[in-house]
Amino acid sequence: MRLVRLFGTTAVVVTDTTLLTGDALGDDRSRRLLARLALAAPGPVPLARLERDLGRPTLLRRDAATLAHALGAPGLVVEQDDGWMLRPGWARVDVQVAHALFARAVTAPPTTTLALVLRALRSCCTATLLASEDDAAPWVLEARTRHDRLLRDALVRAAAAARVLHDEELADDLLARALTPAPAHRRAG
Repeated sequence: MRLVRLFGTTAVVVTDTTLLTGDALGDDRSRRLLARLALAAPGPVPLARLERDLGRPTLLRRDAATLAHALGAPGLVVEQDDGWMLRPGWARVDVQVAHALFARAVTAPPTTTLALVLRALRSCCTATLLASEDDAAPWVLEARTRHDRLLRDALVRAAAAARVLHDEELADDLLARALTPAPAHRRAG
């Protein structure tokens, strides 16, 4: 199954050896539509919200067609009464995977909590969320703020689990990371 990467430069991982980014996603507008819809996956984004975030419906339809053509996936963007969404089952989204791991860690025993959070940190949360996007865009700021809150909570939970497991050094490292404020500008280098 494909993976939409929103940490770092927006990309689509097609296979272990095929990564699509930049012009392979169509253009900047189609890449932005992919990122916006992937953030909400598997649910829809209301059309009014998409218009506010990305522009008029005519432009959005062009962007959706450009994206679908670039990825060879006709019908990739689904328009419904309650909004637009990526075709269900088309791909997983890295930020959703990380947040699911964080959610599982909430009710897990300490060893599992620690393993789930460390797995998310290692596999997904290795770069700035939406680094390809405008730092001042409200939808980008909202997504980063939500992620930063979930990440901070997960780090605190993992630090507590590490303390229960008598790994004070790891607990201190995780807690220090949780208490470090997120940078104001976090563009990929």
